Amino acid sequence: MDGFLGFLHLLYTFATTPEGLAAWAGAGSAAVTGSALQLWQRHGARSLPALPSHEEAVTGGADAATRFFSAVHDLTMTVTEAWNTTRIRGGQVEEVIKRDHLGQVAERVDAGADELLTTLDDYGRSGALAREARSRLATLWSYSSTDKSRTEYYTETTTDSEGRTTTHTRSRQVYESTDHYFSFARSELPAAEDAVYGWLRDGERRAFPRLGMAKRRVDLQRLDDVQRSFLERLVRSTVTRTEEEVPEATLADIASQWCVGTKIDHDLDAYVHGLHEGRAVARGAFDRTRDAKPQYHYNTGSRSHDGP
Repeated sequence: MDGFLGFLHLLYTFATTPEGLAAWAGAGSAAVTGSALQLWQRHGARSLPALPSHEEAVTGGADAATRFFSAVHDLTMTVTEAWNTTRIRGGQVEEVIKRDHLGQVAERVDAGADELLTTLDDYGRSGALAREARSRLATLWSYSSTDKSRTEYYTETTTDSEGRTTTHTRSRQVYESTDHYFSFARSELPAAEDAVYGWLRDGERRAFPRLGMAKRRVDLQRLDDVQRSFLERLVRSTVTRTEEEVPEATLADIASQWCVGTKIDHDLDAYVHGLHEGRAVARGAFDRTRDAKPQYHYNTGSRSHDGP
């Protein structure tokens, strides 16, 4: 797939704002995933699947998540379509891309990112407190290490052009062990506790909404006959690579990949799980930390150590 890196570079060039980039990166756009990608790989095609999002036909109605992810998908597909064209006709993506359409979709991505970040504001505010807590915890311990080695002697024999041999004694340093030193800054403990418990208390009052993207589908019944027919032609030409009729369930599954392929709900669930786990272990962890000694020293045969 020569030239594909250039295609990706152009794709990310059109993420026009830091907010859009941040939301896009966290979203994990599912432009070419699941069954669509498997079918494409199976046929070894030279072009990539390029399908519209059909945001208007998504189950669950239009909301911030649908608007953002559909915009990211449509932006990706706009560049993909241009890249496919260059594979068939030659030329550069920059020359054949539909710039007016691309600009419109980029505006949708930008607006959708702002809207979605507002929807996920509880995560943003809680995340700021989590970063502060991590920063405070990092001040509790400092670490240094020293490697120990021994001198090993060995002989090396060389032979000159006349067949005379000479033996040399040489030396080299061989790793033996590492001294690990951990220092506990007890004076930093109160601030660390305040930061961690502040994060946990704040999390108890936040809603932490989920988006439910993986449960959404493009409902083919909401497409008119022209849209439905065009979608199937696109799937045949860029995904299944066959003239055979695409079963309804398969068509719906392929058209819905940008919904079901996102990882954002998994990431949101993981964050909330981290909060719950933090509540369960924080008190015991701080109790054990208060009993820590000022200094710890370990000598091991490894250059890394988990510490006390």
